[in-house]
Amino acid sequence: MNIKSFLGKICAKIEVSLIVLKTSYYQEKIVQGKNTNIAGSNRIGNPENIFIGNNSYINGNGFVFASKNSKIVIGDNCLISYNVHLRTDMHNYLNKNKLIKFQGHTERDIIIGDDV
Repeated sequence: MNIKSFLGKICAKIEVSLIVLKTSYYQEKIVQGKNTNIAGSNRIGNPENIFIGNNSYINGNGFVFASKNSKIVIGDNCLISYNVHLRTDMHNYLNKNKLIKFQGHTERDIIIGDDV
């Protein structure tokens, strides 16, 4: 194994470890019901706007980003799979005469019911 390959593997492991630590920190700020589990490799944004019901589980490698002015609500008994991306904001894009980055953003709540 050459040094570049070795360092690449070390950096990847460090990045995963940092994501797990950040997820653990943010999990404490999420309003959670009983028996809720969030896998350690999820990325979380604005956890104070994320609400998870009882007996729900979010598997790994996901993105759960609530905007400052919107929320994510996940009901009771929900199972969210690997690599799921939940995000409450998006770029506006309808004006074809203006670059997307200059059209602003739209925020909407994400509400996932029970037993999904």
